[in-house]
Amino acid sequence: MRATKNAAVPSQEELLVDFALRLNRHRNDRRAVYLRLSDLGPHIRDTYIIRQAASYFHHLIKAEAGQLFRMASGDLVFASKGAARIEIESAVYKLLQELAHDPVAQARHGDLDDMVEWFDIESNYDDFLALARRLAEGQPPPAATPPAADPVPAPATAPA
Repeated sequence: MRATKNAAVPSQEELLVDFALRLNRHRNDRRAVYLRLSDLGPHIRDTYIIRQAASYFHHLIKAEAGQLFRMASGDLVFASKGAARIEIESAVYKLLQELAHDPVAQARHGDLDDMVEWFDIESNYDDFLALARRLAEGQPPPAATPPAADPVPAPATAPA
């Protein structure tokens, strides 16, 4: 999608659909994660919170040809070519740890795993494209699916 001087700037949702359509020819070694931050409530749309959340993916954006899409709802979609799943999981884990202090998250007893949906673009391209289209249409996405692989345990901390 290309915006012209007279056309409105495309939304992040529209850019995500355009990105997903272009991925059809380049599925190999691509991964994506959808973070349903809007499940925490409307306050999550606060610019500071979204920027803080996005900061966890900054190194992957630079080093692994990653792209981060910030939905109007406050949700995030991160996609990358070549990033190891464990690298993406590390960023997601750090973000979820930060969000664990949110009152809604505390009411959920810190269980935020259902706010995360993983995509291996090579094998789940159609699901990823469907998600992008639903987000662009303003429809709520279906319930999250668990990751295909066992989740990575929390990083061990050194004894004090």
